[in-house]
Formats: sequence, C-alpha cells, structure tokens
Amino acid sequence: MRFQERRGSILVLRKDFRGAIQAYAEGVNQAYADGYSDESVADSYIGIGMCFSAGKNYPKAELAFRKGLALGPSPKALELANAQLATIKNEPVE
Repeated sequence: MRFQERRGSILVLRKDFRGAIQAYAEGVNQAYADGYSDESVADSYIGIGMCFSAGKNYPKAELAFRKGLALGPSPKALELANAQLATIKNEPVE
C-alpha cells in the first residue's frame, strides 16, 4: 500500500495525474483485498482527490476527498483535503 501511495505522490509531482490516480487506486484495492483500511488508504483517497481537482473534475474530487476524510487521514492530508474542499465550493461550475 505505502509503495503505491508513494508512487502516486511521485507521479503527481511529475504532473502525471492519470498515472497517479491509477497508482493510488491500485494501493487502495490492494489494501481492501488484504482486509485492511488505515491512514495510508485515507491519504490515497486524498491524493486521488488532488488529481481530480487538478483536472478540474470537481465532483469526483469532492467524492474522493470525502472518502478519505471518512477513513481518518494523516494530519497533513486532512489539512489538504479540507483546504481543497473549501476551494471546490468556490469554483464556478463549468
């Protein structure tokens, strides 16, 4: 799980948002298949939300942020998600 989370973060830095979403999703699926859900799963959902937000897909971003928040993210991811959700609420609808 942590490997995929880190891989997703690296891909975000490279602005490969599609690849990052795939990496985060692989980690989440692997975690669920192994029967656990922890802070790294929550942080991966926040990462997915950041990718969707960067692509201006705000409905999917909001959904991912809310999933991450429900699972109990790390303090840094919690802060990022809340800031992004506040920003999304102020974005004009395209």
